[in-house]
Order: sequence, then structure tokens, then C-alpha cells
Amino acid sequence: MERHPDPNTILDRHEKAIADILKRFLNMVVAATEPIDEGYTPEKASLNQMQMETETAALVKAIENLLGITREIRRLWMTGPLVSVATAESRDRERNVAIDAKVERVLTLFNQWLPLRLEKQRAARRRLAEKRKQEQEQQGQQEGDNNAATGSDSAAAADPAALGTWTGAAGGSAADS
Repeated sequence: MERHPDPNTILDRHEKAIADILKRFLNMVVAATEPIDEGYTPEKASLNQMQMETETAALVKAIENLLGITREIRRLWMTGPLVSVATAESRDRERNVAIDAKVERVLTLFNQWLPLRLEKQRAARRRLAEKRKQEQEQQGQQEGDNNAATGSDSAAAADPAALGTWTGAAGGSAADS
């Protein structure tokens, strides 16, 4: 787990970084404004130039450190209040316990719901099977009725005397013809 720095330490580091920047800037200005007198030699000029380059590099590094501290403060500001490691761990434990309790509750509800859902699916399948069976029986009865009707028509057509009172187009009975 990431450790959250103490705010006093961050402020101390911030103040030290600013003091270091001011010190490096002062050293650079002193090196840049060193008076040139008659005894000024190329060695002194080289030493002065090297000191200015060193102080400039140190100034850049100090500014980078200050920017790093500023980023850290901004990150801590965005993620919430600064807390100690023990407080963060206890808060995490409490969150984990709460999450575990919610998971158990969801699991219990799911285990109660699943058999009900399966029973509803079985009942729906039974109703569908019964409906199909009834439709097939009705279709079978209709086909039987159609066959019976077709069979009686063919029997009457084969034996016109079976109709007895049937009248033809001329108005006479089948027995008359």
C-alpha cells in the first residue's frame, strides 16, 4: 500500500526547495557579477564560467524538485485528505468487510432467485408442451372429421339411393330417376 506523506513534511520540503532555489540563484548572480580587475586571468574566467554552469544546473534541478513537490501536493489534494498508514489500512479493512457483506447478500438473493426462475421455466415448458399436444389433438380431430365427411360424400356418390330425398337440378328425387 502506498504511504501518504505527512503534510508537515511536504510543507518542510516545499520551503527547503524554495530556499535552495533562492540560494542557487544568488550564487549564480554573484558568479555572473564578479568584478573583473587587472589580476583577472583566463583560469579565473574558466572557473567563474564553470561555477555559473554548475549553479545554473543546480537551479534547474531545484526547480524540478519544487515542481515534483507541487505535483505531489496536487495529487494528494485530488485523491482526498492525507491520512496515516494505520488509518488507511483500517479504512480499507472496513471497506473490504462491507463489500464482503454485500457480496454475501447478493449471493443469497441469487441462490433464492435461481430455483424460482428454473421452476418458472419448467412450468412454461410444460404449458407449451400441453398447448402443442392440444393443437395436435385438435388438428387430428379436424383431419378425422374431414376424412369422415369426405368418406360419406364418396359413399353417397357411389350409391345415389342412399340419399333418398336428394333432389337433382330437375327437381325430382333420386328415387324418381
